[in-house]
Amino acid sequence: MEYFLTGTGDFEVNPAQEVQIATNGSCVIEYSLPDAVKAARLYIYSISGRLIESHHIDVLGNGKLSVDTSKLSKGAYIYTLIADGQPVSSRQMIVQ
Repeated sequence: MEYFLTGTGDFEVNPAQEVQIATNGSCVIEYSLPDAVKAARLYIYSISGRLIESHHIDVLGNGKLSVDTSKLSKGAYIYTLIADGQPVSSRQMIVQ
């Protein structure tokens, strides 16, 4: 099975570190999930590992999830895609 997770829109991507920098109050996270996946969520964690937000993913296959970063304090975060209870991809996000 192939999964992917990227950021678009109000992100600047640093290819050397694959860190995404959120520069506006919202961003769009693109993902791809195989049709066989029964349940998926996107979790956003503080850099210390504290769960900040959880988003249910309704659309399997190729999809986009809009995240309101204006509610987040400036700093570093990790977002992780979970499919059928298993983490499949993580990226770092910096909110400025």
